[in-house]
Amino acid sequence: MDSPLSVTWFAVRTEAPGRGDSPITGENDMAVKLFSESMDATITDDDQIRIDAILSFWFMEQTLSAPKIDGRMDTWFGEDPVFDEEIAKEFAGDVELASEGKLDHWAHEPRGRLALILLLDQFRRNIYRNSPEAFEMDKAALKLCVEGAMEKKDKGLAPIHKAFFYMPLQHAESRKVQAKSCEIYRRLAEAVSPTYKETFETIAQFAELHADIVEQFGRFPHRNKLLGRANSPEEEKYLAADSPSFGQG
Repeated sequence: MDSPLSVTWFAVRTEAPGRGDSPITGENDMAVKLFSESMDATITDDDQIRIDAILSFWFMEQTLSAPKIDGRMDTWFGEDPVFDEEIAKEFAGDVELASEGKLDHWAHEPRGRLALILLLDQFRRNIYRNSPEAFEMDKAALKLCVEGAMEKKDKGLAPIHKAFFYMPLQHAESRKVQAKSCEIYRRLAEAVSPTYKETFETIAQFAELHADIVEQFGRFPHRNKLLGRANSPEEEKYLAADSPSFGQG
């Protein structure tokens, strides 16, 4: 089965980006670290051990049933200082290496690219919770996600793995990317077996929540304080109304 992202991504472009801009977001790619410095390297046995450790930790070693995924949601998306500390202790070195582009060669194979996305998109949010550094590598994670899907590096991954492979879409402050995110997660929910349907429909609803916020404001207002951005009057009202912060801010 083809990737729901790779088949349809460019078909929904509504405007041409400027010269040098990304066809994904319309933003200049010069701001995104190009994943090329170590791309010629081979994935070693030591690399594979780290990749397996990252995926085993995040998804747990056994295959996740729907109830186990549901039970894992609070850990993945909640605020748990113990969990954050465990990630920092076990994986801070991997996060820094990935952020410096020294693990780019992992992107050659699906599990390695997924591990990279987790390091840059998820683990940074745990280690650097409530600080600007949590979002520092979001563009790089998005690039890994989209280019990987176009190259079918998501093919063969389990549905819950794909949910995190695509997670940088939910984190993007771009209306076009958020619209695509909703489509991707809806299609993912439609593709899973009935046993998993309700769980993945919940994940798709979170994609819609992220998209609704970005559609309204063009960004995530809960990040404004952390990133030194001034709130608009509309954002002030929104933030005062117990709005979601997704564990950040």
